[in-house]
Parts: sequence; structure tokens; C-alpha cells
Amino acid sequence: MLKFTHNFYSMQTKNFIQFSNISISRNKILVFKNINISIRKGDFIYLLGKTGSGKSTVLQTICAQQPIQEGNLVVDEIPVHQIDHNTRPYLRRKIGLVSDSFPLNNNLSVVQNLDFVLNATDWSDAVNKIARINQVLQLLNITSLENQKIAQLTKKEYVQVLIARALLNSPSILLLDAPVQHLDVQAAQEVLRFLYQYAQNHGTTVLFATVNNKIPQFMAGDQVLLCQDNTIKEME
Repeated sequence: MLKFTHNFYSMQTKNFIQFSNISISRNKILVFKNINISIRKGDFIYLLGKTGSGKSTVLQTICAQQPIQEGNLVVDEIPVHQIDHNTRPYLRRKIGLVSDSFPLNNNLSVVQNLDFVLNATDWSDAVNKIARINQVLQLLNITSLENQKIAQLTKKEYVQVLIARALLNSPSILLLDAPVQHLDVQAAQEVLRFLYQYAQNHGTTVLFATVNNKIPQFMAGDQVLLCQDNTIKEME
């Protein structure tokens, strides 16, 4: 198991994400009841559970895509449980999302996919956009892919571009919904190592959802949470 030195950010005691007595239903079916979770800034959190256990629902709730029936959720001092139309875009710019529910556009190149996101988040200066795109591609060592069509990418390259897109606006939170489930062991470990080191270096809070309970054994996190039986509990 690899374990890096704990960073400064996660040694802070203030909770960065706080679920307080949260209950969530989807299509009138209870998903979670009375959930209480405290996550500090800079924490690297694994979210385990079988398919359908609610992992994606947790991530969707944090970025205000999933309504909350009961309780309070505060994310970086934003009360998500009572978020309004004006505040929702501000919250989402704090969050980088990697999820199959937000795929890349197969008809565009890598650069065009990244440029689309910058345009959608009010980057207007062409020089700054090009510089930022180059920066994230260099960070992941995939500058050679910039003009590739998405359909031409390997599975690992596709995930790397998803991550590059999620990092464009330097989010304080990364929500990763089963990002390595289709990768071989070596590729999965390389991606996980990058994510962990990036989070350590930038004080980024990470929630990594997966059905694979062996992943936390490779790279230790700050907490391992298990979604099961309409609740979430911390694993030892």
C-alpha cells in the first residue's frame, strides 16, 4: 500500500463538507436516511458500495443535482439543502466531476472538448484558454493527444481527458464516479496515483466512488465510507 505524507489542508479541523441528518429519496424510493458525514478540506475519501447502493447519489447531492428531502448539507460554506438558482453555478465551479453521466463528445477533439467547458464557464480570452488547456494536458502528460478525436483514445487516455476536463477550473472538490472501473490494474493504479498526488499538492478534497474494495488497499485515503442498507458508515 502506498501512503503519502498527510497534507496541511486535511489537518485543519473545520469541516469542508458536512452532511447533517440527511435523507434522500429517488422516485419515491428511500436511498439514504439520517446520514451524518464530516469531511475536511483536503481529505481523500473512498466511497464504497455495490452497484445501486447510492454512491452516485452522494456525489450528485454534493453538486446540487439531487434534491434533499430532510437535513442539512453544507459544502464549502454553501447551504446546498437550500441552494437557489443564482448560487448553483457558483457551487458547481468549485467542483470537478468525472462521471459516465457527463461523457466526452465523441465528435470533437480533445482540445475542442476542453475548450467547450471553458466557454461554458465564461473564459473569454483565447490566449488564456489555450494556456489553461495546455497546462492541464501537460499536468497529465497527454499533450500529444490534443488533436485526437475522442473515439480514437484508449480507455486510459479517455479517463485522463475526463480528469483534465474536471481540473480546468482548478476545483476545490473532485467527485470521481467509478473513474477506473474499465481500466486494467496497471492503468488504474497510475490514474489513482496521479489523483492522490494532485490532491495532496493542491489541497483538493476528493470523493472517489468505486465498487472495487481493493482500491483503498493500494492507496490509503483519509476515510473509507461504505454505502449499504440506506446508510453510510465509516469502515475501519
